[in-house]
Amino acid sequence: MNGTTNYILTKMELDGADFDAVLKRAQEKGYAEANPEADVCGYDAGRKIAILTSLAYGKNVDFADIYTEGITAITTDDFAYAKQMDSTIKLFAKSVNKNGKYYAMVAPFVVNSENPLSSVKNVFNAILVKGNMVADTMYYGKGAGKLATASAVVADVIDCAKHLGKHVNIVWEDEKLEISPIDSASRRFFVRVASTDKAAIEQNFGKVEFLESVNAEECGFVTEEMTESEYKEKAEKAGNVINMIRMD
Repeated sequence: MNGTTNYILTKMELDGADFDAVLKRAQEKGYAEANPEADVCGYDAGRKIAILTSLAYGKNVDFADIYTEGITAITTDDFAYAKQMDSTIKLFAKSVNKNGKYYAMVAPFVVNSENPLSSVKNVFNAILVKGNMVADTMYYGKGAGKLATASAVVADVIDCAKHLGKHVNIVWEDEKLEISPIDSASRRFFVRVASTDKAAIEQNFGKVEFLESVNAEECGFVTEEMTESEYKEKAEKAGNVINMIRMD
């Protein structure tokens, strides 16, 4: 949902450039602001998923309640591991109703090539909606750049001018939707640790799928499914995690 971060991650993957170099290039092209914090730290995507979650479930969602993580910790080494998994890395904003609980978050995810969102590159954005009858539908278009941005702004101005004096009702209630903490959400995790002791890694993290190491002094692996709180406990016990990216 953010063209700036998608552009940066695409160039890191395809060109092998580091984050700072690609960010500078994005700023030169007008894809990133002079202060890029709202984009690269995930705040822009967080506000967007708050709006979409409000529309989906009919109640007000405060973006401050949404767990948000940006892309500043992603490196080209992470992409080297993702390639081994026939995957890429994307900044996802997710919202789901599961067993009567509502979860929403923004974070980088390892995305397999079979997922249609994996092919969304450069400044393009896409929204994938899972419907109970229509299954998957995807909406796709440019999400950054002066022309795409100007077009959206002018469209809003024209819409306001055409409806002067008219009140447009908000399509969700004032009642606040309770967003559940992500601690109980369950998934697999791609993890890099500053250790080559595979026995110790499995003793701490359980059965894992080891990947070919891209650096001599580290191990990369994918955990079995566990909750966010379980992963956090294991990572703190290990004390040597270089980076973690959630598996989609």
